[in-house]
Amino acid sequence: MKSYLHKRIFPSLVRLGIGLSSMCLLAILCFVFPEYLTTPEFRSSYPIELFRNLIRISMYVSAVIASFSVLTRTLTRHGFLIFTLLALCLMLGGAEVVLKTEFNDAVVQVGLDWLVLNLFVLALIFVPLESLFPLKVHQHGINRKGFGVDLTYFAVGHLGVQILALLSQQPVEFWVNKYNLNLTGGLLSQQNLVAQVFIALLVSDLAQYWIHRAFHEIPVLWRFHKAHHSIKKLDWLAGSRLHLVDIIFVRGFVYFFVLMLGLDYKAFVIYIVIVATHAVLNHTNIRMNLGILEYLIASNRFHHWHHHDRPIAYDKNYAVHFPFIDKLFGTYYLPKGEWPDAYGITEENYPEDYIGQFLHPFSSK
Repeated sequence: MKSYLHKRIFPSLVRLGIGLSSMCLLAILCFVFPEYLTTPEFRSSYPIELFRNLIRISMYVSAVIASFSVLTRTLTRHGFLIFTLLALCLMLGGAEVVLKTEFNDAVVQVGLDWLVLNLFVLALIFVPLESLFPLKVHQHGINRKGFGVDLTYFAVGHLGVQILALLSQQPVEFWVNKYNLNLTGGLLSQQNLVAQVFIALLVSDLAQYWIHRAFHEIPVLWRFHKAHHSIKKLDWLAGSRLHLVDIIFVRGFVYFFVLMLGLDYKAFVIYIVIVATHAVLNHTNIRMNLGILEYLIASNRFHHWHHHDRPIAYDKNYAVHFPFIDKLFGTYYLPKGEWPDAYGITEENYPEDYIGQFLHPFSSK
């Protein structure tokens, strides 16, 4: 029991303390430098007092963990690291940090707020679920190989949210608005939210299916998508491993069809939340059993087979939400009750670091 505590529980608590104190520091920096570090479109909707309370609670929890670490001489250096991060938080004002409200926006903002908020919420939801209902019991989250690389992908994708929107969404909005490409003539936006969201999910998944399939079957596109399939251990963070070129083209292509539907704003927001959550869920290390619903709604087992490293599952299960789309086009593969035993690609000497994977498509022959 003592060995288990030292090998599993204590290190996990210390990592939690480092993670919480780091996110507190980043969140406080957003309060201090909003003109550089926050996304203008999101600022007005933020519940500031809730954020202050979360920072306060996280700092308290981190302090307790750090104190325990130092006093028991368990991972002492990590405990001092947490204290250092907390000291920096307090120097900047801690949970009572003054929020700058009068400023001129920088030319380009780094989406640090978007990064911290998403990382906190997703970790809060999926880390406990993966701990309570693990598919691979001995896959230890932050300790798994490649976790740091996936965290880098997550950070780049969120910090660059404005640049990615500029490259993938604004060109689509320009052409749709210029030629008034509203396929429903405004009728869809008058329907109830459930109908709007369902149609948006269906249309986007059809678009996603074909662009996803193209990135598998067209060699020049596969060079970029290969990074996503280099993942050897799937969990809630692994799905973030996407090459920037992959992100820009796929998001732009799918957004084009969704934008032409003319959704109500609320329906569009709900659609985005569902898509983002489902994409994370599909990669999780959670043993799920949806029963007969698994043939109607894509589960993580369905998508795990898409990542299988054996030829029998190559180029299968392209859909994100609805497996029947793969059934319709002959790319469905889901052995009853079975999970793949391995993931990844078979290419030898494929880079394992972020920079290497980013440059690899440009050097491939």
